[in-house]
Amino acid sequence: NIPYNPLVDAGYTSIGDVHSTQVASPEEGERAGRWRGQNRTECGMHLSAKHESLQALAERVERHRAGYQWEQGAKVRARELGVVQATEENFADKVMAASGQGAVLLEVYFPTCSHCRAFEPTFNQVAAGLGPGSGVTVVRMDGFQNQIPKHFAPLFPIEGVPALF
Repeated sequence: NIPYNPLVDAGYTSIGDVHSTQVASPEEGERAGRWRGQNRTECGMHLSAKHESLQALAERVERHRAGYQWEQGAKVRARELGVVQATEENFADKVMAASGQGAVLLEVYFPTCSHCRAFEPTFNQVAAGLGPGSGVTVVRMDGFQNQIPKHFAPLFPIEGVPALF
């Protein structure tokens, strides 16, 4: 009694997470849609019970916890500067609709990325300089929890984070 996932009907033969899974053609094989272009088919969470593996998992969990703890403060600091927080669900309204009314500066970041956290003061300084009345909507999006919707993704080719558009 294996549960049926309706994503199989959409062409997903192997379901991973939102960041690593794409539709694979039937001739590519079941795991081809996982981690496409990265020469792997597993995320690394399936670790053996060796001490080193468990320690690495504990360190990864701590990095994620610390990143999202930082993110709570970063959201407050950004909001105080008038920066808009985009998600996958509101991307069309917060980014694309705003671009029809003027310029948009979009930052895509990962809270777990040390470079992204280090870039926050610079991004906030730019946001403060643009401020209300500049005609520029400043937007940030957590790219770890959200993806740019597929129909807009070609306009925002993310090759690393932080990414600015």
